Amino acid sequence: MELCLDKWQKSLELLAELYGAAAASIIELKGDGFEVLCTSGHGQNRLDKACAGFPLTIKSYCREVLETGEFLYVRSGDKDDEWRMEPSVRLRNVISYLGFPIRRPDDTFFGTICIKHDAGTNYSDVFVRTLEQFRDL
Repeated sequence: MELCLDKWQKSLELLAELYGAAAASIIELKGDGFEVLCTSGHGQNRLDKACAGFPLTIKSYCREVLETGEFLYVRSGDKDDEWRMEPSVRLRNVISYLGFPIRRPDDTFFGTICIKHDAGTNYSDVFVRTLEQFRDL
């Protein structure tokens, strides 16, 4: 498992740099909440330190991905009626989110791979497809 996390760590560092993002992370569903499994900055980035774990009961970007089974791209949550009052935006300052579901071999939900930023973004389709490809590795 350690070798696997090391490879993901390097990939997340590269993704954060490529996207110019505050954080690139793998978030795992554990029990009744989400936890940061691996993140750029070796766990020291400000966005993931602020939300190291959060319950499944609150509305979150990750929960939306879990419930829909689809990728989610919120360009500017602070200007989006659906997201601006949610804890991810108000309390954690995760303004932009691009995330894809990660599934186990038995097709159950494992978590998400995501790019988070504390400012609005406008990623092209190439960036969306790039994250999807990383998810599929």
